[in-house]
Amino acid sequence: MVNLVLLSDIGLIAWVWCLFRIYKVIGLSNFVFFYFVPYLIACHWLVTITFLQHTDWNIDRYKPCEWTWLRGAFGTIDRDYGAFLNYAFHHIHDSHVIHHLFGTMPHYNAIKATQCLQESAVFKKYYMKSRETWYGALWNIVGRGRWTIAEGNENIPAISKANGLNTMVGVWLNSDLENNEKELANGIAAAKEGHVDILAVGNEVLLRGDLSQDQLLDYINRAKQALPDVDVGYVDAYFEFEDYPQIADACDVILANCYPFWEGCPADYSLLYMKDMYRRAVKAGKGKRVIITETGWPNVGSAERGAEPSYENALKYFINTYLWAEEEDIEIFYFSSFDETWKVADEGDVGAYWGLWDKDGKMKYV
Repeated sequence: MVNLVLLSDIGLIAWVWCLFRIYKVIGLSNFVFFYFVPYLIACHWLVTITFLQHTDWNIDRYKPCEWTWLRGAFGTIDRDYGAFLNYAFHHIHDSHVIHHLFGTMPHYNAIKATQCLQESAVFKKYYMKSRETWYGALWNIVGRGRWTIAEGNENIPAISKANGLNTMVGVWLNSDLENNEKELANGIAAAKEGHVDILAVGNEVLLRGDLSQDQLLDYINRAKQALPDVDVGYVDAYFEFEDYPQIADACDVILANCYPFWEGCPADYSLLYMKDMYRRAVKAGKGKRVIITETGWPNVGSAERGAEPSYENALKYFINTYLWAEEEDIEIFYFSSFDETWKVADEGDVGAYWGLWDKDGKMKYV
């Protein structure tokens, strides 16, 4: 590697010397006109193309703890620049997604491979392409705003409360102890400003095995001590509150995720199954308030034992859940609003189809 770096340095020095000799021969004006201006134009296009390949309002963004190779590979977008520019730039901008998946593929196979990707039964839903003009895309991306480290999420509780909404604000915990401290401090600060009705300290931490029970208890108790007038809870699968009664005892409110689908329950019995999940959470909480923080049913993908994803099953599950919540005054967060393509990395093909709206914001059940 050191030898390659040295060779690169020698080549760079040699090229600078050649440019200097050319400048001495043809003069400054010719050098600027025939070399420097074309060089700037080429750099402009390369930077613009690279920026637009990886930046779009529809591309999912992830925290470091959420990122995976597959999410990164599909975290790009193909753009059509028109027949002439597509040809002139060797299709580097309208076949870029496939390059992320197969980095060693020769460029002359990229267009054919991209067509196969678009026709793939598994991957076509995750593939993104825009026919927006390059200058229109630049304006929409750069002109509408900038990405920030916090991505604006810290403003959601205040905006929600200002519009008369109740809020449950999450503190994301995992094995990154330093980041956990920042998350907890931000959650407590938002609550002290009056923007939080329920503070959820952690989400499926025990299910993933990110923290021990004692570590999680410490975070919950610190939040409760700092916020005596705010309900503090923890989100996890309903059975974790049975397995960890100290966690249930520490919570002001039990925040239970209930998924008959992931436990292989056939759709015909899914409502009864969810009712049993809920009642087990109520029992674990010893009568405390219980909120079902996640439940849902996918409409596309592979079956989970007896649980079949389909349009009919997903719609039936949503209607049954809604009617039960209305009849028995059950508090439920239905999962989810929109399809999220990145979830395929963790859950397989079914992971991308839990939404009531598709990834483009179109209502699926109409």
